Amino acid sequence: KHSNYFRRNSTLLVPQNLGRKKSLSLNILPTQDEKYLCVPDYHSPQIRHSQSTEYIYFDPKLPSLKKIESYTSLIVPPDFKFAEVEVRLYRIRWVYLGLYVIFTALSFMQWIQFSIIANLIMKFYRVSSVAVDWTSMVFMVTYILFVFPVAYVMEVRSLREISIIGSTGTAIGSWIKTFAIKPSGFPLLLFGQIIVSVAQIFIIGLPGKLASAWFSADEMSTVSGSAVFSVQLGIALGFVVTPWLAKIHNTNEDIKHGLETICFLNAGLTTIIACFVMAVYKSKPQVPPSHVQAIVRSSPITNKGYWKSISRLLFDPDFLMAMSSYGINTGILSALSTLLNQIILHYFPNSEQDAGNVGVAIIVMGLFGSLIFGFVMDTMHKYQPTALWVSALSAIGMLLFFLALASRSKILLYIASILLGFFMTGYQTVGLELAVEIIYPEPEGPVNGMMNISTHIFGILFTSFLSRVAEIFGPIAQHVGFIILLIISTTIITQISSALKRTFVQKEVAETVQELAEIEKDSSKMLLKVEEC
Repeated sequence: KHSNYFRRNSTLLVPQNLGRKKSLSLNILPTQDEKYLCVPDYHSPQIRHSQSTEYIYFDPKLPSLKKIESYTSLIVPPDFKFAEVEVRLYRIRWVYLGLYVIFTALSFMQWIQFSIIANLIMKFYRVSSVAVDWTSMVFMVTYILFVFPVAYVMEVRSLREISIIGSTGTAIGSWIKTFAIKPSGFPLLLFGQIIVSVAQIFIIGLPGKLASAWFSADEMSTVSGSAVFSVQLGIALGFVVTPWLAKIHNTNEDIKHGLETICFLNAGLTTIIACFVMAVYKSKPQVPPSHVQAIVRSSPITNKGYWKSISRLLFDPDFLMAMSSYGINTGILSALSTLLNQIILHYFPNSEQDAGNVGVAIIVMGLFGSLIFGFVMDTMHKYQPTALWVSALSAIGMLLFFLALASRSKILLYIASILLGFFMTGYQTVGLELAVEIIYPEPEGPVNGMMNISTHIFGILFTSFLSRVAEIFGPIAQHVGFIILLIISTTIITQISSALKRTFVQKEVAETVQELAEIEKDSSKMLLKVEEC
């Protein structure tokens, strides 16, 4: 009898023996006591009464049932059934992820490749050290200028289109630089860097699209970790491969030969990868990989809340402090990477290869740091304390790094580089996770965009300022500046709230979605018994 009523009126089946009280503590369903689901507002117009006052029917069209708060605040259609959704994972997703890792690494390798051989670039093109610094800083400037327009394009275009733009843009910029290998070609070289840097903005925003379209919820961290790995791998390759190919040359002809090898290798590899992307990349599979993606396909998604989210973030004191601390810490890392060749050569002349090796040590140890600190935060959920300690140890690592330089011992320098990279590069994952945690449920897109903007702004300021300080006051004053800035970053973290908003809500939502699916499968019990709660 009651089952027929359910089929005719599309009411929601809710068994009396629900066992997980915690999963129903959100607004999605009323609360429950030990035995029965309790309805606080018995006379609500959204609850239909039966002829017997002992029972009521629960209408599935409650507004709270239609909305599941997640990163994108998805609206669940009234006729959406979790139990009837088919999900499937395709093996080709790993091919797509592998291609992403490769063309991301090739893009980020070009960010630092000319700064790490600054002395050779200055000699061949007859330009100043500041001009060479701009081959790296141009990536920061273009990100600041174009991140929001690119974010809008990424909202309205598909995964395949964005991937093609990013990979082919990198290839085009690389080919432009092959025509700049002549003493008068520095402006064209810089223009090629600009093209690559604009394409890189599209690449940076791809992991979220790729993960949601092709991967399950349990694989999201794998995609994010692969994205971080590809960035650090590219930077490490720039530190190692470029000095190895360029080597130490005394004549312009030898330098030209080394630059030709570097630029044509970049152009060839990026072109091959761009062709593979155009040949195999698809925007989405036929069957969605998760229930969330199934909801996305059945619901119109707009970017109307993007700018509102940014305005809310600008007035959130905790987020502003997290953004400032992250920007200072990562900006210092960018400045150090850009100026590393000049810093190392001041203490160790003719040691371009050592400058590259030190850069690799910093980046590679940062990968281990990111993994370890990510595990610590996932298991202990101590986001603010972890950020505080990592930032403080970064300042100590920077002090040890410059003491090792002053000792002019390469062994001590490599040891200090390992410690510095482990904490300072590892802080990137910690800082981003802290920001996302304290401002939940704001979407991650605006958060990551603003965090990266702060990184590039501080990176430009610190690179220009500390380079000038070294020219006027000497390297010791520059070293003191690095350390003071890291101490300021650490002090800011002490003022940030340690509320675990995202951790709590994610767990609640996941349990509730599972409960709803079980409710839809159970068609034998549809009554809610009214009890005093």
